[in-house]
Amino acid sequence: MASSLGTAGKQGEDDENMSKMWKRIWKQLYKMSNMQSGFGIDERGEKNHGKCRNRENFYISISDGIGWYTRRFMIIKNNSNETVDVSTSSLTYSSDGTMVGADDSEFYALGAGCTSVLYEVFETDSDISYYEGSMKVKKSEYYESVIQDLSYVQNNVDDGAIFQVTNNGSEPADFVEGYVLFFKNGQLVHYESSYFTDDDSELKPGETISKQITSYEEFDSMQFYLTGRR
Repeated sequence: MASSLGTAGKQGEDDENMSKMWKRIWKQLYKMSNMQSGFGIDERGEKNHGKCRNRENFYISISDGIGWYTRRFMIIKNNSNETVDVSTSSLTYSSDGTMVGADDSEFYALGAGCTSVLYEVFETDSDISYYEGSMKVKKSEYYESVIQDLSYVQNNVDDGAIFQVTNNGSEPADFVEGYVLFFKNGQLVHYESSYFTDDDSELKPGETISKQITSYEEFDSMQFYLTGRR
């Protein structure tokens, strides 16, 4: 009997370790698969520019629906005259004040007057009641902004939209990625992202790359953001 209990205990420990390992793997996959920027929606398909509108910073959270992660999007606007790097560090708490999660994020080369979005991912199955954290901004030392050179045309289709992103600048834009946040009754219900780059991970001057981005959840509005650097 003792041997049997010992085996069962070890099996339970192995299962728990395996579950933790898969959570870590999923978290890395989430982080590698997403990131965002640009602002504007035009259901008529007219051209919008990444040099963004007057909008204050705000935050949106969404659970993965599995109970493993909550992703917190932060829409940020650079009101300075410099290209800046933005970094965040946050803690999450349950309603009784218990700390239940922590994460940080970075965004490189947000141009003057531009709006973009970054996110944090909190590994917790607890309900999050509130957040505490900091956001640091410093002048970019290594990268240049490209958002001001990007424009897009949006054509709505069933379950999403086709986005045509163009580089209007004179130099290639690296790692251009588009994010779509889908809303229902003002609540974030889904998000998707896609790279708008060629085999060199660039969007070259004068080139346009098109991608269809769709939602698996019912929605009534969407917001599109672009990111990149050079």
